[in-house]
Amino acid sequence: MKYENLLVTASAYPTFGEDMLGSLGESKGYRKLQMIRWAESGKVIRLKRGLYTLPEDKRKTHFSLRWLANTLCSPSYLSLEYMLSWYDMIPEKVSVLTSVSTLKTTPFKNLLGFFQYRHIKRELFWGFVEERDEFQFPLLVATPEKALLDYIYLYPHWEPSRKFMEENIRLQQLGQLQKKRLKEFSKKFSSKKISLATEGILGLL
Repeated sequence: MKYENLLVTASAYPTFGEDMLGSLGESKGYRKLQMIRWAESGKVIRLKRGLYTLPEDKRKTHFSLRWLANTLCSPSYLSLEYMLSWYDMIPEKVSVLTSVSTLKTTPFKNLLGFFQYRHIKRELFWGFVEERDEFQFPLLVATPEKALLDYIYLYPHWEPSRKFMEENIRLQQLGQLQKKRLKEFSKKFSSKKISLATEGILGLL
């Protein structure tokens, strides 16, 4: 399997896997060894087991890390700290791309970034919208209301007090929250913790 042949086949795609490698011939074992060598030399980037991309200067197609977060674990949508930072609802700049998924979750760390996933029940997998990244790839992101409620739901030591939210979480820019949507989403959680937290948040609006 020659690198030039891989470039011809894979350069038009954002990522590629074993299915594409199979078309280049050679045995599966040889292909695996070759990909390890190319990853070590920087000719390919290993994203996770069985999934790769070419270096940016070798690709005709570009993608965002937000799109990649959706791709590495599907179904999933961006939420929690990353989206709270994206919406400027917390002062910290978050570099780890945090998502929620109905699957058994595992983090992925590769040369492009660090991607964390938290498990959420299937009945709570909603509250997201489809957007397009800067390269026109579709991706799923939580609304401001769902990102906040997901965070509260999965936060182990959340306290429904104004002081806690202002000093520990340092919530800000809450004017973008839609009160009606926040109340509707809160009810769908069927959680006392979420109900109490929502009352506290509404008191800050």
